[in-house]
Amino acid sequence: MPIRPENRARYPKQWRQMVARAARRSGGRCECDGKCGTEHEGGRCAAINGEPHPVTASIVVLTLAHEHGVLLEETSIDRMFHACQLCHNRYDAPMRAAGLRERREQERRRILDKAGQLAFEVELRR
Repeated sequence: MPIRPENRARYPKQWRQMVARAARRSGGRCECDGKCGTEHEGGRCAAINGEPHPVTASIVVLTLAHEHGVLLEETSIDRMFHACQLCHNRYDAPMRAAGLRERREQERRRILDKAGQLAFEVELRR
């Protein structure tokens, strides 16, 4: 997955070496093992780096995924896994959605503040 520009400085200097270690460990195959919420036939995703994906038919590019709760600054690959695009996106979808909601809310508050408007939290009663 692309590294968000605002997070680039948080990644360890040895990131490329960590990716290479994960590639050796994975043997070039997605290590998802169902972390993405999909029950893979045989227990492990069949996606192989550089080959057509068994589901999407796109060429697989394995990426290093952080298990949820692992800081970007983490330097141990024990809590990271090599994942195909589909598994990585599925795995990160809830976290990305929450981040998007948070960024939208921050932007909304920034706009209201700039306009001199007050934002009120309203509780609706039924």
